[in-house]
Amino acid sequence: AEHLQALLPQQIWNLSSGINAEYGDSKANSLHRRDINICVYARRRVAMCLRKMGKLKECIKITRELIKEFPLMSVLHIHENLIEALLAQKAYNEVQQLLTRYDDLTLPKSAVICYSAALLKIRPVSEKFFADVTAKKGLTALQFTAVEALQRAVEFNPHVPQYLLEEKPIILPPEHLLKRGDSEAIAYSFYHAAHWKEVPGSIKFLKCFWKETFKLIPFPLEKGKLFHPYTSGTEETDRELLPAFHDVSVYPKKELPFFLVFTAGLCLFTLSLALLTHFYPIFMGELARIALEYFATPFAMIAEHLQALLPQQIWNLSSGINAEYGGKTDHSTTRTPLEARRLRSYRLFLLPRCTLEGSSRFHKISQVFLEGNIQADSFPPGEGKALPSLHQWY
Repeated sequence: AEHLQALLPQQIWNLSSGINAEYGDSKANSLHRRDINICVYARRRVAMCLRKMGKLKECIKITRELIKEFPLMSVLHIHENLIEALLAQKAYNEVQQLLTRYDDLTLPKSAVICYSAALLKIRPVSEKFFADVTAKKGLTALQFTAVEALQRAVEFNPHVPQYLLEEKPIILPPEHLLKRGDSEAIAYSFYHAAHWKEVPGSIKFLKCFWKETFKLIPFPLEKGKLFHPYTSGTEETDRELLPAFHDVSVYPKKELPFFLVFTAGLCLFTLSLALLTHFYPIFMGELARIALEYFATPFAMIAEHLQALLPQQIWNLSSGINAEYGGKTDHSTTRTPLEARRLRSYRLFLLPRCTLEGSSRFHKISQVFLEGNIQADSFPPGEGKALPSLHQWY
């Protein structure tokens, strides 16, 4: 850096004087532009070296001079180096003035511009930010402004928060960057992660709100909210710029529909069951029996609770237990399938009429019906007319 500083003044004097015998020639013009680019590149590298050495004042001075002398060199993003040095110096007011100049709709954006603006909006509210209190009372005006700035930054480059939150490892940034790509996110996080950590509560604020911005962009490849849609070739370019061992962050991720995933999983599960049943029929049969018993246990518990809650007469009718045995099954009496079928049919027929007053009438009908004495005069008045039609079923 000292050698470059010693050599630069003479080069700058030659460029500023512009004395060239063949200045009117196109070759001389191209040489002049080349010298200007070399000069700007060298002085910018000197400023970056000074920042790394901790000499922030000298770095800021050289960067301001470059911006003043070569205002048309904004394509080199010299102002981003100035923002980085000012943030390291904690000169937030000067950073805000610089962002007011360069954060314009007509100028190209970058992760440094968007996330630095978001950091300045988050700084006044992050120290006293509590997620549970905000969930109850809602966002204040300053918090809402900070959330909007954060959503704008995340929409421009959604890969940055994962590196700032240390959810992904940060590697050395590459020499060339891709705007809105993973390479730009790595470079920004490598140089600016310390600035976020110096602001109390900014990381917690970022973690709480950064994922909410994706709900505002349902189709990021087709239409954006504040910026142009994402290009489809970002992932391939980042893979060329970044080393092979790095896991490239991809957005938006291509997700399959839930119905398609569910159908594929169901088919694979059915196929595996069929193969296991074919090769191990005894084991699978025992496994199926255990599974049925396991799933039938809740229904058995529900039936026990219903038996305790429902009236005894209704439960006896629905469960097929004869009431004359006091709710117990008579194991000494065996019924033929025909008798059991007859009794079930008559119980279903008389169930809507079964009350406390008609319970004795039902018991008499059941006893006579089981004995086979199916006559109209054997039943109480009012029931004989309906019995012959039922008797014809058998």
